[in-house]
Amino acid sequence: MVSQLTALTALMSFGIVMFIIGAVRRHPDSLNIFLVANRNIGTWVGALSVASTWIWAPALFIAAQKAFQQGLPGLMWFTVPNVGCLVMFAFIAPRIRNAFPKGYTLPQYIAHRFDTKTHAVYLFAFLCLQICSLAVQLIAGAALFNTISGFPYTIGVILLAVTFTSYSLIGGLRASIRTDLFQMIIILAGMAILVPWAIIKGGGWMAVASGFGGFNGKFTSIFDPYVAYSFGITVTIGPVGDQQHWQRAFSFKEGHVRI
Repeated sequence: MVSQLTALTALMSFGIVMFIIGAVRRHPDSLNIFLVANRNIGTWVGALSVASTWIWAPALFIAAQKAFQQGLPGLMWFTVPNVGCLVMFAFIAPRIRNAFPKGYTLPQYIAHRFDTKTHAVYLFAFLCLQICSLAVQLIAGAALFNTISGFPYTIGVILLAVTFTSYSLIGGLRASIRTDLFQMIIILAGMAILVPWAIIKGGGWMAVASGFGGFNGKFTSIFDPYVAYSFGITVTIGPVGDQQHWQRAFSFKEGHVRI
């Protein structure tokens, strides 16, 4: 546990750093620059941005939860389908970008390719998913601070929402991509430090290996049918339907959206 003042300081420091990085340039002077960064994002920058946005709150919390509860089977049935989804996106995105080079969203492409009813279905699904995605990010972040410090949950949600909204309104997609790159650095540095630390503090590799079957040791096969039917299959068939990834695909330089 940490004090509420420490939690507030950490939250405000994070917000200030994200705002400075995201709002370092003036407000975009055209809709094309604001929404898709003038379609001028390079391959490596765009790839790191997509990877960073793929690692959201459920990826961190659910992976840890399933690894603890169901060991390697739980971790495998969460990680492999998510990686497979990203690989599938790598095949689909270049095809749609080539077919609809001036687009902004996947529902917009659907409207161009099919009819208004199909477009309405996609638009409804995308809007629902974006609302849920935003909500889970804010709720998870605020809940984490509340758990470790008792910091007021509602205030945490508001502060996080203000932080993300502020630099996005000022810098558009470029601001989000710059903060994505910074967050990826934090993720990689955190992994390099926290993973070995957790292994050492947890009792070494023997302690890790003892949890391969879950906390009770009953899940001995990565293809355990209970894990597959109760959790894995529903994750595996999840669609590639998040606008934040499609927006980045449409922002790449021409010819740079590739596998």
